[in-house]
Amino acid sequence: MELYAMEENELIKSFGYDVQKGLIKPEITDLSSKETQRKYNSYIDSIAAFKPREYQTSDFDDIKYEDFINLTIQIIEKIFGNIDIKAELIEFFNTIHCSNSPEILNGIALTIKDDKNKITRITEIPNVSKISSIVTIIHEFIHFHCHKMNMDFNKKTYYEEILSIYAEKMAASVISNLQRSPEFLRKIEETRLESIVWHYKVHPSELAFAIESYNEAKRHSKDPEFRKYMGIVENNLPWIKSPSRIKTVLQYKENLRASYGLGYLYAESLLRYYIMDPKITETAVRQTLVGDKTLKELLDYFDINANNGQVYDRVQQKLSILRRY
Repeated sequence: MELYAMEENELIKSFGYDVQKGLIKPEITDLSSKETQRKYNSYIDSIAAFKPREYQTSDFDDIKYEDFINLTIQIIEKIFGNIDIKAELIEFFNTIHCSNSPEILNGIALTIKDDKNKITRITEIPNVSKISSIVTIIHEFIHFHCHKMNMDFNKKTYYEEILSIYAEKMAASVISNLQRSPEFLRKIEETRLESIVWHYKVHPSELAFAIESYNEAKRHSKDPEFRKYMGIVENNLPWIKSPSRIKTVLQYKENLRASYGLGYLYAESLLRYYIMDPKITETAVRQTLVGDKTLKELLDYFDINANNGQVYDRVQQKLSILRRY
């Protein structure tokens, strides 16, 4: 993500400050027991074994701008129900920039606070001309809304993707039904699953290699070529010079990947409850979105947690369905 790449160092610093101030627990406490970790690792391995494909914007139909906006609003209003969010939607649409990225889920909603506590909100999505971007914009609207609400994540930054992935799944389902095309749903789901595989199976090795290579160059820093290499790495990864900052980065990355892994796991169960009983689930989710219920209370209400074997079964069932498409 272009915007994310620009802001990642600031996000990591902010994460580190919040950990120091006790606003964030850096440990993934949902996975604290060995048995839970075993179940979770098996879940991640099953996603990797599925070998999901990342789809591009070129794999989706074009859509007129007016239809794009109308369908986006229609789906958001379905999620929020009778909650009046018209003013918030207008504010949100004014924050949007298009990156023209070919990656369909390449979006981000940033809340930036300057030295005078002035808040600037920036949202980036690939485009407003492909139907797949409706899923992305709805995902990012949930982030935008939760930021404005200062939603309580119980000091767990890795909870921040649960509602946005749930909304993403809802959007993909609505559009798939409108188009009468299960292929649309499969492409969105596979792309999300591929991102989880990247976070768990690819990126950790990239980080480990970068740190190991830098430390090796440092041991030979008298050599001009190694010093030159160190300079290039430090320019791209300024945190790599400090062991304490490396620790913060690794904690941040662990929380980030858990936000997608647990986010998908929990969101799939929320979606299943919606399918079984739309009224109860819609009400509970809306109570959470307006702050009448915490996210933890929402999850506890449906007994959604990483210890419950049923949450993993639901994902396995989804993978079986996707294989048939």
